[in-house]
Amino acid sequence: MNTKKIWSLIFISPGIIWFFLFMAYPLYSMINLSFHLWTGPNSTHPFIGLSSYIRIFRDPDFYAATLRTFLVVVCVVPSVMALSLLTSFL
Repeated sequence: MNTKKIWSLIFISPGIIWFFLFMAYPLYSMINLSFHLWTGPNSTHPFIGLSSYIRIFRDPDFYAATLRTFLVVVCVVPSVMALSLLTSFL
């Protein structure tokens, strides 16, 4: 390898380390934990597979909460953007 490639790797390595430490590993850990039964930090976590996902998609409250969240995003985000733009012109 030439020195230019080595310096490029040296300068990009903090970003790669940050990505894997704070983005990729927590995402993997969250997905892995979602397939296990969580009963506390000091217990075993038996594998339950997709049963928690099946349970949440059968729950009508999930769809109501998703609809409310969508409505909040659709109503609040544009209004905040509009108010921000209006106040920035003052």
